[in-house]
Amino acid sequence: AGLAWTVELPHNFFVEGTFGAALHDGKTGDRVTPYDRAKLGCHVLFRESASLGYRFTENLSVMVTADHISNGTLCDYNRGLNNYGVRLGYTF
Repeated sequence: AGLAWTVELPHNFFVEGTFGAALHDGKTGDRVTPYDRAKLGCHVLFRESASLGYRFTENLSVMVTADHISNGTLCDYNRGLNNYGVRLGYTF
């Protein structure tokens, strides 16, 4: 859950930023987290993202996105997750 802001730029470009929270039901703590899993520390995490996009039409767009989820050092472990990618958007 969160909020998103979109700012229109010239020539069909736009930027988007988000801030919110993510909940997970994975195991937390040093003793219970499997060795091949990230130690996220808390069940409640912060989520932020930033995107640069281009609108081909009123309904079709593409975005280059960076996304970060972590607990903001509120718990002992704060490994965090980063995702980078491209999104194709269609507005109904």
